[in-house]
Amino acid sequence: MPLDNLWNNDGPLEAVKGRQLSKDDIKGLLRLGPVSFVVVDTGHPMRWIAAKGCFDFWKSEAEVHLHEIARRYYSDYPEEYFYFAHEWILGDGVRIVVLEKHH
Repeated sequence: MPLDNLWNNDGPLEAVKGRQLSKDDIKGLLRLGPVSFVVVDTGHPMRWIAAKGCFDFWKSEAEVHLHEIARRYYSDYPEEYFYFAHEWILGDGVRIVVLEKHH
């Protein structure tokens, strides 16, 4: 599921896909301040997590499901799904974390 662009209810967004992110990378971004997350799940609309709810979302959902090399199998994750994370940079310079769901 290679993701080539982002969109919201208003349509396509000007955005550039950046680096793949590890758990430590995301923790570093969160230390700098609130971050918006976007969950991409094939067959579903993109789910935008507002920056104001990012810390709760990170702790309750994203952190436990973030893909790690040591956990290679779906069964290694709660509810047998995981996310690959990438940093995307919007046209106005805002950085967001895009989580691509695999199940």
